[in-house]
Amino acid sequence: MQFRGLDALVGLGLLEPKPPDPRRVQTWLDRSRSDLALARDVVGQVDRDRAMAIAYEAGFRACVGVLSLAGYRLSSQSGHHRAAIEAAAVVLGQDVRPLLRRIDGARQFRNEILYGDAPPASASQLAQLIHDVDDLLGRLSSALDDPGR
Repeated sequence: MQFRGLDALVGLGLLEPKPPDPRRVQTWLDRSRSDLALARDVVGQVDRDRAMAIAYEAGFRACVGVLSLAGYRLSSQSGHHRAAIEAAAVVLGQDVRPLLRRIDGARQFRNEILYGDAPPASASQLAQLIHDVDDLLGRLSSALDDPGR
């Protein structure tokens, strides 16, 4: 996965500057926590592929929240999911890149189950994704709580 800078993503039309909206981000955080619990506790017991997609959406929403707090919003053009992951990596720093690479892998898995034919998700894949998204949600929550963001 390539990690382009924020200026490059703005230049490509994938991001646009926008004032932060902490109230909206809190709503996304709450929804993402709910979706992650649904994926872990309910859907994951009967359909791991669907649980992976739900958990991915929670992670994607967290990335969008990170961007919002940094003063950006995604455009609605092709590639915006990947751009959110790339930009979140820039905002959150180098140490989060391995986690976001796995989130990007979940994005690709989601695309395959929606539009193609992917092998079924394993229990360990789902557990790793849930762990990664939970970590990402914790980082977003910390950023919301930090008045100096």
